Amino acid sequence: MKDDDSLIPIPGRPPSPGMSHWHEHPDEVLCICHGITARAVIDAIRAGKLTTTQEVLVACLAGEACGACKPDIIVLIEDIERESGLAGE
Repeated sequence: MKDDDSLIPIPGRPPSPGMSHWHEHPDEVLCICHGITARAVIDAIRAGKLTTTQEVLVACLAGEACGACKPDIIVLIEDIERESGLAGE
C-alpha cells in the first residue's frame, strides 16, 4: 500500500480494531464525522480497487474531516489487498 497521508494520533481514540472487527461488525460507523459504516468503506475499497486513504476519501468521504478513521482505513486497505492478492503491486 502506498499512502502519503500523515497520520495524527487523536487523543482518546483507541487503536484500530483491525479487519476482523470490521468484518464482524460491518454496520458499525467507521467514520464518525460523516457517519460512514465499515461496510461502505470495504465496498468502496473492493469495487474501486482503492489503495490509499485519499482514494477512499474521494470514493466515499471517509477520512475527509478529522482523520481519526485513517488508521482503520489503512488496515482495511492492507487486509483487502492481502486477501485479494494485490499486495505489493
